[in-house]
Amino acid sequence: MKGKILGWTMLVLFALCGFLAAANAEEIKIGALLSITGSISSSGQESDAALKIAVKDINDYLTSIKCKKRIKLVVLDTKADPDVALSKLQELAKDGIKFVIGPMTSGEVEKCKSYADKNGIILVSQSSTAPTLAIPNDNVFRLVPDDEQQAEVIAKLMWKDEIKFIVPIWRNDLWGNNLATATEKQFKKLGGQIGTDVKYDTKSTTFSAQLKNLNSQVESAIKRYGADAVGVYLISLNEVTTMFKEAKKYSALSKVKWYGSDGTALVDVIVQDSEVAEFAKQVRFVSPLYCGDITEERFRVGKRVEAKIGRKPDSYAYTAYDALWIITTSIMFVGETGDLKTFKKAIEKTANTYYGVTGWTALNEAGDRDNGNYSFWAVKKMDGSYKWDNIAKFIYDPALEGIVIYLK
Repeated sequence: MKGKILGWTMLVLFALCGFLAAANAEEIKIGALLSITGSISSSGQESDAALKIAVKDINDYLTSIKCKKRIKLVVLDTKADPDVALSKLQELAKDGIKFVIGPMTSGEVEKCKSYADKNGIILVSQSSTAPTLAIPNDNVFRLVPDDEQQAEVIAKLMWKDEIKFIVPIWRNDLWGNNLATATEKQFKKLGGQIGTDVKYDTKSTTFSAQLKNLNSQVESAIKRYGADAVGVYLISLNEVTTMFKEAKKYSALSKVKWYGSDGTALVDVIVQDSEVAEFAKQVRFVSPLYCGDITEERFRVGKRVEAKIGRKPDSYAYTAYDALWIITTSIMFVGETGDLKTFKKAIEKTANTYYGVTGWTALNEAGDRDNGNYSFWAVKKMDGSYKWDNIAKFIYDPALEGIVIYLK
């Protein structure tokens, strides 16, 4: 594939597959723990589609260089539930699978991490971002930056919007707690003020108590700062739809801007429900999402994913695509039976020299994506229907502070 594997990676696959060409056809099994149903089902389905495309692309490439190795992907649905994720990981382990893409949420990764470490299983998550999981020398690699960077990104957008006071509301789990803490720190660093935290249980199906509290705080803040300087910061997943339907009943909550996270960016269920979408549009609900570099190959892969599922994929579909290439190349370099330490070094070497659909995939000392750009998404009504629109970007520059640029 033109532009897909460069430098060291191309040489490894070509040399090793040339050496193995005379061998019998052999399947290399790689697992994928995806949240195809549950609270992040949209993202899970998009990663699933992207990975199926990656399998075809990799196997077509192996065929083209006369390599008889073939990739077989075993996908299991975790429902975004940490306990289910651990059970599914154990199922993959019984099948002899040592290399796994996912799980997708930080709660799932936290639950699976100890088992993976003890049993020599490599996890490469395309979307876990909790800073507390940035642990050097473990068996977890993550192809996105941790949420210390997302926190900086959303805080800078709020400040650019001249927001001086925010009231945060979030799901009470590892990801939510980590991101809320990091964002509050970044917003205060800029000079902003924070209201009293409002949390909710991940299994909550109604939010009246939390929204009553939120509305009260927002009312008070409006009197002090004015509605244009007050914002609500929401960290949620698919439960956002229920929350928005309830939130529209509170007058103050419709008067201020709302800000989200990567958990709500490009989420399909928000634009599918006109009541939810209209509230999101009314409060200018903006959510950031890691995007990496915008490459030509990313555009082509995105079109193929969209053809499969009928919508544009989020960025984690692309990092999942890159994850399969990185794992495959590393396996070809050291073999499936290579010792764990050697394989981890191969993952690091491959990632640090690989240019994929999301650009350079260099990792930091914790095995996480080192840095990158973000996009901001808001709901707009276009041609009679609600759609996600890319309204701004955060541009990372290692020599300068990152900046927020509005596109429209």
